[in-house]
Amino acid sequence: MSTHLAARRAKEQRIDLYKRTATALESIVELGELAQKQVEALRKLLHTRAIYWRDRCYHNSFPMAGHQLRTTSMDVKGVLDISVGFEKATAPAEHISNASALRASLMGFYLAFWEHVLNTRGGLSLLVFDDPQELLDHDNKQKLARLLPELVQQGGQLFVATYDRHFARAAVAAAREHADVEHRSVHPVNPSRRRLETAQAVEELDRKRISYEQDKDNASLAQDYANEVRVFLEARLADLFDDPAYPAYGFPSNSPTFSDYLGRLRGLVSTPPNALFKAPATKEFAACRALSQGADCLRILNTSHHDRASLSAGDVFSVVNDLIAVRKLAERMHSEFRHWRWHEPIQAQSVPTNVVPFNPSTVRPFRVPTYPDLAAFTASSASVSSQAEAEELDHSWFDDKSLFLVRTNNLGFSIPEGCIAIAESSPYAGRDHNLVIARQRGHLLARRLFRPTRIDQLALAAEAPDPRGSKPTLFFDVGSITLHRIVGMLTEQPVPPIGGGEATLLSEAASLAQIRAAYRVREESGIPLALPGQIVLGGRAVLKDELSGLEGTLIALGLDDGNNVFKRIGKPVPGTGGRLWQFESVGGLGSSVIVSLVESDEESDAPRFICAREIIGVLYTV
Repeated sequence: MSTHLAARRAKEQRIDLYKRTATALESIVELGELAQKQVEALRKLLHTRAIYWRDRCYHNSFPMAGHQLRTTSMDVKGVLDISVGFEKATAPAEHISNASALRASLMGFYLAFWEHVLNTRGGLSLLVFDDPQELLDHDNKQKLARLLPELVQQGGQLFVATYDRHFARAAVAAAREHADVEHRSVHPVNPSRRRLETAQAVEELDRKRISYEQDKDNASLAQDYANEVRVFLEARLADLFDDPAYPAYGFPSNSPTFSDYLGRLRGLVSTPPNALFKAPATKEFAACRALSQGADCLRILNTSHHDRASLSAGDVFSVVNDLIAVRKLAERMHSEFRHWRWHEPIQAQSVPTNVVPFNPSTVRPFRVPTYPDLAAFTASSASVSSQAEAEELDHSWFDDKSLFLVRTNNLGFSIPEGCIAIAESSPYAGRDHNLVIARQRGHLLARRLFRPTRIDQLALAAEAPDPRGSKPTLFFDVGSITLHRIVGMLTEQPVPPIGGGEATLLSEAASLAQIRAAYRVREESGIPLALPGQIVLGGRAVLKDELSGLEGTLIALGLDDGNNVFKRIGKPVPGTGGRLWQFESVGGLGSSVIVSLVESDEESDAPRFICAREIIGVLYTV
């Protein structure tokens, strides 16, 4: 009996413990609900800012093309739920948003949360973005680029990695006004490089050159520029030796130097294992006289690494032109390398070495800002800009370029008849679909290059605006003609010199002395004259009372509705007494626009003329 009683009392005690435990757990269960309430309160707090940040980096092409951010919520497990839609209808974003809108919504919530934590807890100042522009169209990439400096102003420190060179340039340009920014190219680990390395991007290297040129007697600036050129060259050379399939790519030293890379490159060019080392750009770099044994340029580059302090400003000044030329050759070679890595064909035919290059054009020295914003470029004063003049363009770009008057319509809307083509002075092997100036037995042809399936032939096609007047395509054997790549155009239409053919070599162009500003294109309103990423050269500001004498002139036009577009000056609208003016589309694409020239026009709802700038030309590759 006593045994059973003891067992009963033990069970009663255990039941009592269960009751006490259950009572205690009731308050603990409430913690989950409390966490949910805290998350909901935070969601409401962040929603307004999430909308703000989303709209700062994303805008629908048309009002009805997308949906507004309606609600954002997150459960206790951290699962984010985003709904979009209109005022009376919403749906999960993942079901009805396109990829770019969904990414922008996520970006908006992420930045709102970061901003909240930074302001309330004082942490998370470092933000790392890996290709944040991915999935965004070109205009929204630009919006995102202009957003990044605002994050710095909020207290953030940004580290942005991207494969998109145009986005990188836009982001750096936008950041210049608000913060210190460094733009570097990334060079990964490979068999000849045991750790990831970075080097100055092309634009950054040119900025260092410009800083040095503005103070040529500053030894520190000279030493820094020479050293950065060496690092730039070494990083790009090391990228070439990344294929372990070829024993020749190995180095006896675990830390190969610039001279090691250069020597191995020349060895591989002499007995090329693949198309990369047969490429014209690679061979041209390997044969560069400025890098030959005993050359002053090579000595300066080596000294900048081993004994930089011993270099004087005069030492660097004596080889500055060689440093510029070597930088251009290295970037051209690296471009060929990137195409090769992407499994794009490299034209292995060598350029004849006995061909005399064209004489480069004569260009008066100039240096102008390259605006990342069309409004600042269009305006007569840079004060309109909300962004810094991050890039600069100077006359050195024309050092190895020649000018040609195009005497036919063979190049279509790209370079109309009577305008000037800018081509590389030295010949090249030719890439499919390039615009070229071709030399054939003393005759000059201006055409588009096509490479047929037969690798021993080239085709030069004419692309007249009216196909009915197009000339027949010409076929040539490889090696029978010399090709010069067209890399830009000028709208100037000089008096044609005596002569015939499809193009005529010019020694100079008067319009190059009138360059006042440049703009890196990001809209598509200039197609087919200017494509996104290309550089538009701007001349003087155009006033309203000058329009009648400039019919047909290409301009960048700024309007009071906030639009800035490329147009061609048309005629006054009949019956308006010159109050309304018509501006035509460029190249037959887009639409014309009617613009009011008066300060206040109650009779018309047409946008008002604010400012305009004459377009001098377009540079395709900068």
